[in-house]
Amino acid sequence: MVRLFVMIFLAWVCTWISSGLHASNNERYTFLVAGHAYGAHSGTNKGLHPPLLQKLSTYSHDSIFSIFLTGDIVNYSTAESWAQVSGELDSLGLKAFYVMGNHDNNAIGKQVFQQMHGGTFYAFEQYGDLFIVLNSTLIDRSISPDQIDFLQHKLNSTVDSIRNIFIFFHEVLWTSQENYVDLRVNSRSRYAQMKEYSNYWDAVHPLLQQTGKNVFVFAGDVAGNEDAISLFYEQRGRVRLIASGMGEVFDENFLKVIVSADSISIVPVPLDTQVEMYPIQTYALPEAPDTIMGPDYVEPGSYGIEYLVPEHAFTAMVHWSFNGNLSGTNNQQQVLVDFYNNFTGGIIGAAYERDGYGTGPVKEMKVMIPIANALDVDNYRAYSLNVWDNVLIISTSKNTPENCRIKIYRMNGTCILNQYYFPDEMLSKIEVPLHVVEPGLYLLSLQLGMNSYFERIILH
Repeated sequence: MVRLFVMIFLAWVCTWISSGLHASNNERYTFLVAGHAYGAHSGTNKGLHPPLLQKLSTYSHDSIFSIFLTGDIVNYSTAESWAQVSGELDSLGLKAFYVMGNHDNNAIGKQVFQQMHGGTFYAFEQYGDLFIVLNSTLIDRSISPDQIDFLQHKLNSTVDSIRNIFIFFHEVLWTSQENYVDLRVNSRSRYAQMKEYSNYWDAVHPLLQQTGKNVFVFAGDVAGNEDAISLFYEQRGRVRLIASGMGEVFDENFLKVIVSADSISIVPVPLDTQVEMYPIQTYALPEAPDTIMGPDYVEPGSYGIEYLVPEHAFTAMVHWSFNGNLSGTNNQQQVLVDFYNNFTGGIIGAAYERDGYGTGPVKEMKVMIPIANALDVDNYRAYSLNVWDNVLIISTSKNTPENCRIKIYRMNGTCILNQYYFPDEMLSKIEVPLHVVEPGLYLLSLQLGMNSYFERIILH
């Protein structure tokens, strides 16, 4: 019986190796990636997550090269559980590659990996691409030195002959950087639990960057806590960091990776048919707002001045910050800011927040009071103002006209004009139409060359 099993296993290996050697580099192929595949901690299943099995049963697997199970394949690593997983995959007709997770890591699990893959970390080439499976449990939440040597050797020996590189491990090892402090992956992969363990940024990522190839790094330790995210994507240079999983969240999913000669498409597949998944690139840390819209010159004692940032489709909250004698209310896209009587200048900051992903970088805007920042040493005003027939006429006193920027504000701080003008060469004069401006008191900001002036004007 043992001899028969060995013969069958060797026949399968030879068939698999042969198919890899004879595949064209231009051949299109597909593989799946499923993280935390046993599902819920409280589940009674011995094998794979039932909703995953149900979803996979609806797929045609003829075009699927394999499924990569990125750790926590079984809840309890027993011979019965591993046999259950093997039987389920056989019934689906799916070839699988296992990635060691903390739930899988015991003597029985290691024996299974040894029988299937020759060890708990391994590599192979297929369709002109390189696949490397690492074990982040040999040294807790890290990649052991022998695996670093293994990784470096594989990259150095194959990098010239392959197109793409796919890396797989279980824990989300890259969360050891502080910018991931609020990223809600599974509990053992969060920043507080990872920062003292992971060597990803010091030992792994530099090797991947140096290849000059497109590298895709997959982890599976997400969606296994009720408050966890189920999907993550980030691009650092030519390295993409991706995490996907299932178990205890409504948008649990696996990934369908479609590889062709000139493109790679990664499609999230929800287990629940009622759930809509967005493109994977949207499941990322928030970026800084492009701009903060609102007046940059405000009189002290102005209250309820509106500032806002562009709407972000996947961010529900905006975190506003204030530095100076000013304050604001409402942490949404819009904020109303009060500038106190002792306001002399300050900074308004805005950052997008996304539940489960944290707060992104801050965009800052400097706000000043309308006091000239550059005046003539003799206190001589280098221009004159007149309003004639709804036209503001600005005449400069210099022989050579200078480029001019004009801003006009209502007294509540709302900017109603922001324009560059070029004075007439003969008259050194600028004419600003004011047909749409209602009569009243306004604040004029005038920049002539390197000098700036501010004053109140009355329009009739």
